[in-house]
Amino acid sequence: KFESSFLKRLSSYPVTERHFLSVVKLVVEIFIAPKIHLYSYCNKSIIKEVKKGLIDLKDILILTPRRLMGYKLRDELEKEGLSVRSYFKESVIGHKQVRMAYSLLYLLYDNSDAISWRYLLGSGSNDYRRLQYVKVNELAKSSSKSINDFLEEVSQGKRKVSSISKILKSYEDIRDSLESLRKELIQNPKSGIINILSNEECCIFKEKLDVDEFYELNQQYVKAIGTTSVELSEANFDNWYKAIFSIIKDNITVPEPPEEVNHIRIMSLHSSKGLSAKFVIVCSMIDNLLPYLKQGIDASKKVQVISEARRLLYVAITRCKTSDDYQGRLVVSSFLEVRGGLSRRLNLSNGKVKATRYLDDFKKNAPSAILGSTLLND
Repeated sequence: KFESSFLKRLSSYPVTERHFLSVVKLVVEIFIAPKIHLYSYCNKSIIKEVKKGLIDLKDILILTPRRLMGYKLRDELEKEGLSVRSYFKESVIGHKQVRMAYSLLYLLYDNSDAISWRYLLGSGSNDYRRLQYVKVNELAKSSSKSINDFLEEVSQGKRKVSSISKILKSYEDIRDSLESLRKELIQNPKSGIINILSNEECCIFKEKLDVDEFYELNQQYVKAIGTTSVELSEANFDNWYKAIFSIIKDNITVPEPPEEVNHIRIMSLHSSKGLSAKFVIVCSMIDNLLPYLKQGIDASKKVQVISEARRLLYVAITRCKTSDDYQGRLVVSSFLEVRGGLSRRLNLSNGKVKATRYLDDFKKNAPSAILGSTLLND
């Protein structure tokens, strides 16, 4: 379905036909390249347009099906001195381990936070130790104490309460982990959240931490310690940490994109509904990601997921607009191969991938594709 000249160019690559809609007054390109070129391509394209004064940062929109890829794109663009912000509605603290870590960090910031105590005291139990929690909570209220102060008195032997051994053990693990966290932050503040929480004295985690899931939380921590003007010392730790965590808390509580922006926006395909931009890059359009079909999915659910993913791509490719001063530009990026750790995390068996199946829907309306290496060497 492609012109024979294009097929000859790609004859040595494991690719299938790829098609895309050609929109009037839009320059549409399909980018096919190994993983190593993804970030350098996006950087080069965006930086070139911005430095030439052809486009403002606010008119650039990057869409990706996975927030981890979006975060990495954001970090690379920031290294180039560009103002960029990610708007992922998928929670940064969606993973269980990250929720536990964030709750622990919150308690170090505000030891009276009842929500964090409730979550951590119940973690590891299917019913969140409901019966034991209700019992302890009622006893604490009748004693005019917080639940953590009450459990501390039980731990020290000042009170005797039966049938709460599991929730008491959880409290003692949280208390010891908070002390370990405080000590590590004072001694090694720049070692990163993942290293600090991996300390064997931080005993709320029963399994090895998933490094990828902690990526964004760790990035926000690194940014926070580089931003605050408060000096760290053992005597001034509370003030330093409150300043640090306030920045983290504000940054991971993701707002809706404001109407007026002065930065590049990065978000999921779904989050882009209702938005528009002059320069839109839709990244990582791999068939394993769009649609994303979990193993063992039943037939009816599979049909639903495939249909929803097709609608999401339609949303993404219709975000691009043109104007009198800039011909709208839409770039769709895919891969020939995905190697290493990323391949494993995407459940790719041999690293070979195909572009999303939905590109075939456009048939003869698709413009010619170009290789990323060709573009980068131009």
